[in-house]
Formats: sequence, C-alpha cells, structure tokens
Amino acid sequence: MAALVLAEAAEPWVVWCDTDYEADALRARLPEAVEVRGSMPAERKEEALAAFADGEARVLITKPAICGYGLNWQHCARMAFVGRSFSYEAWYQAVRRCWRFGQARPVEAHVIMAEGEDQIGRVIDRKAEDHAAMKAAMARAMRRAMERGAATRAPYEPKHEGKLPAWLSAA
Repeated sequence: MAALVLAEAAEPWVVWCDTDYEADALRARLPEAVEVRGSMPAERKEEALAAFADGEARVLITKPAICGYGLNWQHCARMAFVGRSFSYEAWYQAVRRCWRFGQARPVEAHVIMAEGEDQIGRVIDRKAEDHAAMKAAMARAMRRAMERGAATRAPYEPKHEGKLPAWLSAA
C-alpha cells in the first residue's frame, strides 16, 4: 500500500485504517503523512485536517470513525483502506469524503485485505446492492405518491410567536 502512495508523489491520498496499531505501522512507512487519531488534542486534529484540506500535507492517515463524516476532500481522488470492517455505512461515508459533488476526477479506492477477509468484501458488496435496491424502491414509491397527488401545498401560518432568551437577544 505504501508503494501505491509513494508512486504518485503529486497525488493527495487518504489512508483509512481501523486501529492505532495500523496507524503506527502506516506512519512508519509513510513518514510524510499527517495523522488524525482520537487521542490527539482537538487543536492537533484541526491542524492536521486543515493541512490536508489546504494541500500542505499530501497524505492523511485516519479512521472512518473519526473522519468518515462531514468532511469535503474533493481535491483528493486516491484512498486506501488497510483492512475492512463489516460496516457498509463506514465504507460508504469514507469513500464519499472524496467522491462527492465537485469532484472532477474518478476516485480510486484501494482495499488491502489480509488472507481470509474476502468474506467481508462479499458482505459489503451485498449491503451495497441492498442500498441500491432500497433507493430504487424509495424513488418508485415517491413517484407513485406524486402521481396520486399525495403531495399537497399548505401555506405556513405561524400561530406562536417565538421569543429569544435574554442572553441571546442582548448580544
């Protein structure tokens, strides 16, 4: 995996892992990388994330549980997963940090698995198929509801006047 990252010296990479032991091993092989782990002070996490987002750091090592939600890294089109969990949501969300609106390039996600972990891949693939089927079924249900006129417009007529707390209205 380190060879993949090092072979593309101009390409930003996110390297996803699940344990601090994996992160330590990755840092030893990718010394230029910045890392975000749970035990770090918030300021160090912010600095590392800003460095990666701003292009000052080319490689970020982190976990889906820490950085798999709410971040936008459209500047990055390469990622590697060292190992894999059974969580389709963690996989989906981690990939979507880079593969999202505004991404101009195809995102490559490399998965490094130990012998015997191929079953995890099959489970994730099945969950992805289930997710696609659920989205298609929801779209069909919404179309049927719209065709029946289930969607109606109702004007908003507030009946309660909200009041700001004194500490907020004084600011």
